[in-house]
Amino acid sequence: MTRPRLVILLVAFLVVLEAGVAVWRHTGAASTAKVFSYPPAAARFGQSATLAPAIAMYRADRAAECKLTTADNTRLAVLYFEWDALKVSPVMNFSLHAPEVCNAGIGYKLLEVLPNRSYEVPGTTPLCFDCTHFSDPSGQSIYIFKVVWLQGYGCMRMREDGPGAQPLAEGEHRMTRMLNSFVRHSGAARILETAVFAPRDADDAWQIFRQQVLDQLTWQ
Repeated sequence: MTRPRLVILLVAFLVVLEAGVAVWRHTGAASTAKVFSYPPAAARFGQSATLAPAIAMYRADRAAECKLTTADNTRLAVLYFEWDALKVSPVMNFSLHAPEVCNAGIGYKLLEVLPNRSYEVPGTTPLCFDCTHFSDPSGQSIYIFKVVWLQGYGCMRMREDGPGAQPLAEGEHRMTRMLNSFVRHSGAARILETAVFAPRDADDAWQIFRQQVLDQLTWQ
């Protein structure tokens, strides 16, 4: 077999393989697992102009920002994104932004990456939150909890494993995208990210987050 013909056959094989994977991935039915929602955001959909770039980048169907204050004047800022139907794919980029990447531009300084924390409602898939500790330019302590979640699939990975883990390297991003090529899954998706300002410590921040945000989630 001549070399040009071998090259043509190889290219044809790769094209057929790629097309076959695409067809295989898209023939499955969407997940019917329960989906969570954050009702306080519903009245604020479409009201934040500052979220428009993030909505466009993530290709979200809708998003909202909610600012809360507890009885003892602890402040929270909640970012919430919704997708009605999202297919796992190599080009899906909504899971690849760790909080320190998103918050560097507003002057937050990363102090530490903390162990993940889980929240689970019986009969649903656990929500596994990335936890990070920051300080703002004035020195105020801020804890941020973030989850990237796909219906019936679970939480998407943002970091390498282990204590003090860093955001996934570009090579790991490429590997994640390649592995996603072989995942046959689609469903609703959510991003929930909350900053808790000036709590006593990480445990206090988590309890405030649970009471003010997580306990308000609904599942259906």
